[in-house]
Amino acid sequence: MKRQVICVLLWGFLSVKTGAASEFGANVLNEKLQIHGFASQGYLQSDQNNYYANTKDGSFEFNEFGLNIGVDLTERLRVAMQCLSRDLGEFGNNTVEFDWGYGQYRWRDWLGLQVGMIQISWGLYNETRDLDFLRPWIFLPPGLYDEQHRDVYDAMLGVGIIGNTSSSPFGSLSYTLGYGEKTLDETSSTFSNEDRDLFDDAKLHIDDILGGDITWDTPLENLRFKGTAGTYRATFEGRVANHPYWIEREVPVGLPYSHSEDGKYLIFSVEYANESLALAAEYKQQNQTQDRGEDIEEGYYVSAAYHVTDWLECGVYYSISYPNRDDKSGQQFVKQGRPDYFAWQKELVFTARFDLNEWWLLKFEGHAINGVANLRGDDNPDGYKEDSFLFAVKTTFSF
Repeated sequence: MKRQVICVLLWGFLSVKTGAASEFGANVLNEKLQIHGFASQGYLQSDQNNYYANTKDGSFEFNEFGLNIGVDLTERLRVAMQCLSRDLGEFGNNTVEFDWGYGQYRWRDWLGLQVGMIQISWGLYNETRDLDFLRPWIFLPPGLYDEQHRDVYDAMLGVGIIGNTSSSPFGSLSYTLGYGEKTLDETSSTFSNEDRDLFDDAKLHIDDILGGDITWDTPLENLRFKGTAGTYRATFEGRVANHPYWIEREVPVGLPYSHSEDGKYLIFSVEYANESLALAAEYKQQNQTQDRGEDIEEGYYVSAAYHVTDWLECGVYYSISYPNRDDKSGQQFVKQGRPDYFAWQKELVFTARFDLNEWWLLKFEGHAINGVANLRGDDNPDGYKEDSFLFAVKTTFSF
């Protein structure tokens, strides 16, 4: 709620300031003030399973609206923020939120300080995932960028340092390192309907987030490598709700409940991108340690995109997700009486992007999907099919 109020106040303040700047012709302010925004609307249709929304019947519950602002107060001091509203089935529901915002002081090229709601480093594209015009895909590869957990990895309240080295015969290096925390309530897409039914006042506290990245821009033009790593502690808290599950087990309503796990993640990334061709590959390993043991999640993808003309870009990627690296064949699910394809999700995706003009684009995308590891039971109460196809179309206006 606080993030929503802050966003509304800042949005109103910006409207006044930009209006005043326009009225009095404050050219200096306009040169230092950058304002960008986007609005998109999409449609999703699947033949078997539901993906994030009621896609088997077709769904227009797929849109995004964002405004980001950056101001260079001095040569070394900058403040920036983004407000975002999105809807993807039950996710977001068009609530305007303060997505991220921070102050940045650049003491030297190799050392700067960030304070506020700073973005979390997660692979190549997490920090720019809202900027539709930067990529051909409608959905980033779910092996690393699953939409259900977007608000877990978007930003944290904390402090960070950044820096980069100048170019040399060996290329150049840049880095980020941050420490912080965040709390998600039951409106987060991370929570299932089962969580909301079983617990009242459910919250997920993610504390002691320590993460960063190192990027090497190689001497070979347009080729870069990136490594991302981090650790955190996640604690789920709530109170037992008045639900048959608890009543049958004679658990008192209102009893406090808490569960914690320690996590760490490691991501390796490589990208080659010139004006016509973009190639990328990423690998993620995420360890989550609980009282009952350790789960190791694994995901990876390879992608390629090519500008056929100035107004048409075509692309393809293949993405794989394994919630449990030690059970890629799904034998543990079989022992529980469930299908083995619960253990993976493999997607072959083709996309076409049409740039209708400088500020308006249109995308078409097809997902041939095997497995259901990333799907939500909330969206599929009647069960799953192993193979399915998802068609997506999306149009975006940017300024």
